[in-house]
Amino acid sequence: MYSCQIAQETTIDFKKMLNWVIAWVGLSAIWVEEDHQDASLPLQLAKIALSDYTARC
Repeated sequence: MYSCQIAQETTIDFKKMLNWVIAWVGLSAIWVEEDHQDASLPLQLAKIALSDYTARC
């Protein structure tokens, strides 16, 4: 899982990093939808981040 590795190498708190990613992809999906475009990429990223949320580093 890359998110653990990123958190460890950057000394960013794992849960805080995932919270930021989840917020960003959520907003991104909304903005893309507002532009009447396909929001599947940010939604896929949200699923990955949410699945990592229960993991332990």
